[in-house]
Amino acid sequence: MVNADTTLPNVEVYASDNPKNIVVLNKDPSITHTATVHLKGVTSGTIDVWRKDESVLFPNPPIKLGTLPLENGTFTYQLPPFSVTAFVLHTASQTSPTLSPTPTVTPSSTTSPIPGVTLAQDTFQRANQAFWGTASDGQIWGGDANSAAVFSIAGNTGRVSSGTTSLSAVLGPTATNAHVLFSGSISSFNATNIGAVLRWTDGNNWYKAYIDGANLVIQKKVNGLTSVLNQIPFAAQAGTSYTLRFSVVGSTLSASAWQTGSPEPGTWMLTATDSTFQSGRCGLRILVQNGAAAQFTSFTAIAR
Repeated sequence: MVNADTTLPNVEVYASDNPKNIVVLNKDPSITHTATVHLKGVTSGTIDVWRKDESVLFPNPPIKLGTLPLENGTFTYQLPPFSVTAFVLHTASQTSPTLSPTPTVTPSSTTSPIPGVTLAQDTFQRANQAFWGTASDGQIWGGDANSAAVFSIAGNTGRVSSGTTSLSAVLGPTATNAHVLFSGSISSFNATNIGAVLRWTDGNNWYKAYIDGANLVIQKKVNGLTSVLNQIPFAAQAGTSYTLRFSVVGSTLSASAWQTGSPEPGTWMLTATDSTFQSGRCGLRILVQNGAAAQFTSFTAIAR
């Protein structure tokens, strides 16, 4: 063990020299902390990020979330509520012959995760169960996914069936700029749709991109009132899997959709501009009614 300290409330940090690891515990059950880590004795390299939520019991292993650059002995990362995050150092240069990282974790004014870091991911590869439970990355689905009985895992897919209204499933921490990529299908396009949400606060406040069988739409909902920001014709067939990518950077929203397995369009198919929401969570929003059922095979949210 080497010296380590933090000024963040409800956060503990530990470090070791061999292997060169930093482990940070966020013990707060509801607050995501943005931490800047300063290392003494190291100037550059890369950081592998591994995480395990405390709500998930062993023997489930930690999940590797991605790799961060280490520049000038500093990196920044968001710590989800009630989680254990391990940072594995791979040094390119250091200021002393023997690395003795002395990390100091401090609050940061940055409200978004590092661009390119995966915020959330689910392959839905798990045993059949009620609700969506815990994603393959170890994080717990929020929104309606663990409370509405229409959500389930069946046949290694995330299913939403026999609903009567629009429902949300969100995963990962709050982010400012991000994009969502998912693949899924719906059994019937009859006043139904499947889509992704960004900057989601609750069921009444979000941005959404979706397909409804006839169009690709970018929509927002503010205090319960929805409005279409832009749309284009997009013919989609029931029972066929489609992949949709939805992005927000600043006030620019962009979306593309294509049949799963086909090449992704080289440019965004649809864009819109809006500045109502500045940050929020990433996820899915589904309108299933009239006997329709939706199923999802993959979900990824990445900071931009």
